[in-house]
Amino acid sequence: MLQDVRKSMQGTTAKVIVWLIAITFALFGVESIVGGIGGEPEIAEINGEGIAESEFKIALERKRRQVLTQMGDAADASLINDALLSSSVLNGLIQEKILLLDAQEKGLYIPQQMIDQYIRELNDFKTDGEFDNSRMQMTLGSAGFTLQGFRNTLAKQFMLDQNRGGLIASAFVLDQEEAELIAIDRQERSFGSAILKRIDYAEKVEVNSNDVQQYYSENSAIFRKSESVDVAYVVLDKNNLSEEVSVSDEEVNVRYETEIADFIGEEQRRASHILITIDESLDEAAALAKAQSLANDLNQGADFSELAKINSQDESSAVEGGDLGFSGKGVYVSEFEDILFQLGINEISEPVKTEFGYHLIKLVEIQTNEPPSLQEMKESLVAQLKEEKLDVLFVELSQQLADVSYSASDLAEPAEELALDVRTLASVSAETSDPIFSDRRVQKDLFDSELRESGNNSDLIELADGRAIVFRVEGYNEASDLPIDQVAGEIEALLKNQKSAEFAASVGQAFVVRVEAGEQASAVAEDLGLDWVEYSQIRRDNADLLPELVMNVFAMPEPVGEGTKQVAGFDVNDGDFAIVSLARVESGDAELILPVERRSIARTLGSTYGGADYSSYLVSIENGAEIERL
Repeated sequence: MLQDVRKSMQGTTAKVIVWLIAITFALFGVESIVGGIGGEPEIAEINGEGIAESEFKIALERKRRQVLTQMGDAADASLINDALLSSSVLNGLIQEKILLLDAQEKGLYIPQQMIDQYIRELNDFKTDGEFDNSRMQMTLGSAGFTLQGFRNTLAKQFMLDQNRGGLIASAFVLDQEEAELIAIDRQERSFGSAILKRIDYAEKVEVNSNDVQQYYSENSAIFRKSESVDVAYVVLDKNNLSEEVSVSDEEVNVRYETEIADFIGEEQRRASHILITIDESLDEAAALAKAQSLANDLNQGADFSELAKINSQDESSAVEGGDLGFSGKGVYVSEFEDILFQLGINEISEPVKTEFGYHLIKLVEIQTNEPPSLQEMKESLVAQLKEEKLDVLFVELSQQLADVSYSASDLAEPAEELALDVRTLASVSAETSDPIFSDRRVQKDLFDSELRESGNNSDLIELADGRAIVFRVEGYNEASDLPIDQVAGEIEALLKNQKSAEFAASVGQAFVVRVEAGEQASAVAEDLGLDWVEYSQIRRDNADLLPELVMNVFAMPEPVGEGTKQVAGFDVNDGDFAIVSLARVESGDAELILPVERRSIARTLGSTYGGADYSSYLVSIENGAEIERL
């Protein structure tokens, strides 16, 4: 349905945002985000339908940005494997095209009204809980979308979801299957159990020097010290240059006048409309006749708002007397927008046909955003100018540092010339947590044998956080085995834990043997000094007991025969040992389940079946598609 644009933003924030949008379009033009038109080369063809090269390039660039964003502060485009990224993106576009063609063959369709309603409800496009056209345009622009491009993307996604949802929803569950699932899902088990904690047996085990020596000999690779380097380095930090730059009032005034000169006030028009849709109950001729009849009533003095409330089939605006709020260009479909921006205030159009039906359009009000005042913009302009000066100064000093350090025999000269401190750091390895030397680009040069052997300073490396570094390797430490005296304590603790866990497990296994031989579980537990606990009617979703205990209990086979029990022992908690005597298993009863729970279980099982069906369907249509990579 048509954009239900609310009141436009007011105040300083609104003016600044609108001003920024105007500057963006003035500098880069609409073409920078719209792209080329027709006749372009294709990169692949699926069932005779092509994927344009420009579509692939846009998708590739968006994926690249996404990967860099996921890298965070360590973002480095050189680390991205372009071949793998291109292959991944192209495969994704091919699969999407196969699915879209399949959906189109089925006659699936997403109404424009549904897409626009979805857009209006997105929180990212709202200010104070109301849809905000200016915010929407700014958000889409920053993401590289036009409004129509965003609509098209949503339409594709909704169509694919509709296709997928329809197939999954077609799966059904038999009553017997539902009952079997409930019997398993709501099963209850009664058992006795004890947890043998490793730490409780630490005093019962011993670790001697021979044990330590043997473990060290058999696992020396674990106790190997990585290669490392000792480095000297200087850091140029942009954040430390703030006091070196200042911004005068004159510079602020000049910048303000320059930018205001390019300001183009965005005209916002407040429209009301009456929509008569064309559908099965009203064909095009009848819809036009009704619209013309309403136009005659308006020409004779009828109230537009009242007629809209009674007759308009745009439900969202009808309750407001047809009011659509303020909007700029690019919001409505072209047929509607062209007429709206030709009308004078309070002028009502003749019936206008769009894909939604026939409209009577009334222009209610026009407003043009004024540029923000100097006072309103001063703070942001000062920050902007200062940041620009900092960037320029940082680049200049970085270049100076790079030039001086390139020819210097050590770091003393560049440090003195730029008033930087020479710092040192010993034993820097690939495992370092230092925020500078853990950077991948720095790591790549740290262990460059050519740089190390030459004795030269490194190239300047600019880090992601506004710092630049030059370093030199002062010493190289080869990888080596750590001497046993340095790791003996670590090995002793490790063996102590290992032997304690083995001791606990041996006690648990002794319990299992004795109970399987016919002794009473609780009596054996008492004899072994274990804390035995009886649990009754425990379900698999129990959150009070140890998850590993519950999982293993429900993996045990049911006791066979009256009065018999199943006994087992298993590792839990990374070193502790659990023993269990399973006495009784009770299946869930579908008759005891509330109807709402049964429906939920049936939906869950149906979704599982449907998901499996959809996966098989995907494989079948992909195998049947004619794919040609150009």
